[in-house]
Amino acid sequence: MSKRGRYKRSRSSLINRNIIANSTKSPSISQKSSFKKTLKLAKQVNSKLSKLTESGYKSGTWATKQLRNRLQTTKLRAWHRGRVKIKSNLSETDYQAINKALNQFLESKTSTPKGIKSQVKTTKQAIQNLLSDENKEKVTDEDAEFYFDMLGTDDFDYFAEKIGPSTLWILIDEAITENDSQNDWINRLSNYITINDEDVRARAIRLYNKYIG
Repeated sequence: MSKRGRYKRSRSSLINRNIIANSTKSPSISQKSSFKKTLKLAKQVNSKLSKLTESGYKSGTWATKQLRNRLQTTKLRAWHRGRVKIKSNLSETDYQAINKALNQFLESKTSTPKGIKSQVKTTKQAIQNLLSDENKEKVTDEDAEFYFDMLGTDDFDYFAEKIGPSTLWILIDEAITENDSQNDWINRLSNYITINDEDVRARAIRLYNKYIG
């Protein structure tokens, strides 16, 4: 091979190496800080997940299911074998998204064995209030989780805390049965809670649109 040919080949290899090196940038100081913050939250979450597993709750139930669904996306890939696993080369936006999911899990009522038992009891009672006596005993823990997942939104939780989940479920059932309009639903709900500002009204309308209208 001529000197000119060897030079061209050597130069080409150097360019290729530079492209690979430049495409793998070291994390910035801000990224490193975000990673450490997320890693700290992940350890707290994994500790709770371990306690749930030890108590017999399968991965992918209750709050764990929501956490898994948020973290196992192709972009984040922060879920592995039932635990949170954080990569050190994510963007700050990705870390923020993971932190939000982790904090929501930590604040969830169903992120602890005690919280799940309490929610199962409350949800089963609410379902049973809608059923005939002969069907009340047929409600299982799995039924409770299904209906909690179906109705468990921020807006539902807001009104449930004010008037009780059982009462709210009964009101929704009555509104569906009687084919309530949006105004009918607001009036029905107003018998139990004061709807005197735009935020509460907006919550009530979102609840109507999701489950009744």
